[in-house]
This record gives sequence, C-alpha cells and structure tokens, in this order.
Amino acid sequence: MDLSSLKRFRFRSILNLQSMDFTKLRFVKPIFYKILDVGKKRRSVEVKLNRKKIEKSKLPED
Repeated sequence: MDLSSLKRFRFRSILNLQSMDFTKLRFVKPIFYKILDVGKKRRSVEVKLNRKKIEKSKLPED
C-alpha cells in the first residue's frame, strides 16, 4: 500500500465518519483540518523547491 492510497483511505474514512454520524463531526474536524494543513505545508515546500530548480536551470551552464 503506497502513501497516496493510504492518504486516500484515511481521507475516505473521515468522510465516511462524517456521513455516518454527525456527533463524530466534532472529533473528525480537527483531524481533517490537520491533514489539510499538512498538505498545504508540503505543497508550499514543493513549490519552493521547484522554484529553486527552475532558477538553477535558467542559469547559463559553463
């Protein structure tokens, strides 16, 4: 089981919890937002790394 399918599974299980029982929403939401935050942070890091790569590739090679 690779990382992306694991994430998808976790994501789906959270959505299932939400649709199953609304009393669980209170416990699910913080986890849900944590996962979203982690995703945003990782994405911003990736963007920064990509920018660095692009800047390096723009430099003329000796």
